Amino acid sequence: MDKYVPVAGNGLLDRRAFLRGGAALAAAMTGYAIKPAAAETLTDPQWSNEPGTLVPPYGVPSKYEKGVVRTLSNPNAEPRTQHARTPHHRLQGMVTPNGLHFTISHAGNAEVDSEQHRLVIHGLVKRPLVFTLDSLARYPMVSRFTFVECGGNSAPLFSPEPIQASVQALHGLASCAEWTGVKLSTLLEETGIDPKAKWVVAEGADAPHLSRSVPLSKILDDAMVALYQNGERVMPGQGYPMRLLLPGWEGNMNVKWLRRLQLTEVPGMTYYESRTTRRSCPTARPTGFTSSRK
Repeated sequence: MDKYVPVAGNGLLDRRAFLRGGAALAAAMTGYAIKPAAAETLTDPQWSNEPGTLVPPYGVPSKYEKGVVRTLSNPNAEPRTQHARTPHHRLQGMVTPNGLHFTISHAGNAEVDSEQHRLVIHGLVKRPLVFTLDSLARYPMVSRFTFVECGGNSAPLFSPEPIQASVQALHGLASCAEWTGVKLSTLLEETGIDPKAKWVVAEGADAPHLSRSVPLSKILDDAMVALYQNGERVMPGQGYPMRLLLPGWEGNMNVKWLRRLQLTEVPGMTYYESRTTRRSCPTARPTGFTSSRK
C-alpha cells in the first residue's frame, strides 16, 4: 500500500482514486457490488408516460404514504376523551407536520368561528381588555420551536408489566412545532397587573371549558397566545384560532381554544386540575395539581 493517499490539486482527495478504492472497499465490507449505470436500461413507468394529477389548492401527502397516520384511541367518537398519537417512527427531523401533531380532546375538536371568537383578560388587572384575532395581529409576534407533551406520555412504561409496543403507542403523545404568536407579557403590559395577582386561570372555549391555573411568573416569562403552527394557522385539534402555549409545561396546561385569562390571588382549583389531573399517592393524601415541567 502506498504511504501517501493520492491527491488532486489544492490537496483534495483524487476523486478517481477514491472511487476506485472506495467501490472495492464498499463491496468487500457489505457484499454488494456497485454496478455501472450503463449496465441496465432505464424503462419509463406509467407515471412517466402520462400527465400527472391536478395540482390541489392545499397539498396533501402522496397516496403511497397512506401508512403515515396517527393512531386513534376513540375512532367512533364515543362520549369520552379522544387521543391521536404521532407516528414518530415514520418521521424524520425535529418538526412534526401539523396533520400528525398529537391531539387530546375531551369533547372532540371545537369548531370555533374565528370571526366571533374573543379573548378576555380580566380579574386583578387595571384595565380589562377583549381581543379579537385581528387585534392580536397588530401586536409584535415571536416564534419558537418547542415540544408539547401530554403528562401521561410514556405512561405504559411505568406499569407493573410494561407493554411491548411501538414508539407511537408508547411515546406518541409528544410533538414539536414552530409556534408563532403574541407574548402574554406584552398583552398584560396593556392591561396592567394588580400587585395582588399571583395566578392566571386560563379557560378554553370548547364544551367542557377546560381550565387550568398557571403561576403569573410563568405567564410573564415565556408564555404566548399561539396563533400559528409551522407557519399556518393553528390546527383545530391544537386549539384554533388560538391557544395558550407554556413551553416546557405539560400539555393539558397549554389550554386550547383559549377564550379567558383571569388574574387571581390563588389558583382556581378548577375541575380538571383538582380531579382529572390530580396526582395520587398510595401512602399519603392526594397531592394538589401539578405543572409537571418537562
